Amino acid sequence: MSRTHTANLTCPECQSPVRIEVYASVNCDRHPELREQVLDGSFQTKACECGVQLCLEAKELSWLDATRKQWLVIRSNADLPDWQEHEQATAELFETALGSKAPAVAQEIGEGMSPRLVFGLPALREKLLLRDLELDDSIVECMKLQLMKHQGIVPQAGHDFRMTARDGDALHFQVLDTEARATVQGFG
Repeated sequence: MSRTHTANLTCPECQSPVRIEVYASVNCDRHPELREQVLDGSFQTKACECGVQLCLEAKELSWLDATRKQWLVIRSNADLPDWQEHEQATAELFETALGSKAPAVAQEIGEGMSPRLVFGLPALREKLLLRDLELDDSIVECMKLQLMKHQGIVPQAGHDFRMTARDGDALHFQVLDTEARATVQGFG
């Protein structure tokens, strides 16, 4: 089951009120269109009548895709300094929901899943894309560290370094401005 609520935003351009659906949890097996929205960048995005696109970043979102064996918790980029606390809470939540402390039927669903904690929608998109490409996300994280080291990439606050596409054997990476959802620099 996916849980939502409505948030009221104000357009920064024309000051009009804009209502947007915000997700607290997503079950992709029941709502596969939400997965596609993350991949195409339209998740939790709505256009104001003046044409400005408003996007609401995930503050705390749980994500289940039992078919693809993905279970993630998505936190806001603002929570990154406290990553250790959130990592521990994520591990405990998984154990209760689908792990060793869950009912037997839930443990069956959770079998073979690796719980993940990510910060921001670009990180969620990357995890979904990596699963589609059948790439091990931990190996890609190591590749990103090597690229950062050898290319001198030091993302600033508010920037993310993400794998964004694959073209044949080539992987493409970008430094993204997380608030503007814009590419700052590309590699690959």
